[in-house]
Amino acid sequence: MDSFTLKKWISNHPRIYAIADAVLNVYTEIRYMLHRTYTKDQEDKIVMNILKEKFGMECSEIKYFDIGANNYKRGNNTWLFYRNGAKGVCVEADTFLCKKLKKRKKDIIVNAAITDMRTNNTLKFYVCSLPTRSTLDVEHAEELKQKGLQIVNVLD
Repeated sequence: MDSFTLKKWISNHPRIYAIADAVLNVYTEIRYMLHRTYTKDQEDKIVMNILKEKFGMECSEIKYFDIGANNYKRGNNTWLFYRNGAKGVCVEADTFLCKKLKKRKKDIIVNAAITDMRTNNTLKFYVCSLPTRSTLDVEHAEELKQKGLQIVNVLD
């Protein structure tokens, strides 16, 4: 079973999803203890090292603007910075994820979507059962449904 199929199956079973979420949170902390990173490919750690080594910036001097912040910690590109004294703005369209992001008291949390689409119509945000796949694109939302994921909410 590939990872997408497994994630789809987990996201469609609430009890299993809750267990997987707890396990992933533990995994996130273990990854941090071992590698000092919260992201899969260590992007946060790499950028932090560049800012320190190349530009002499201390973490408390760093300001960020995180578009599509998603989970407040797990896999989040700015949590390592936040944890080390930086602060910034986190933008997230999913209301549920935004509520969790509010745990980051020093950050400004904006519940909104940012897009390059110009329209006079109200945009819809399709909240997917796998939150990292949520989208403003109706065609992409349909593709997700065809792959077996659920659109659990549509936000205007």
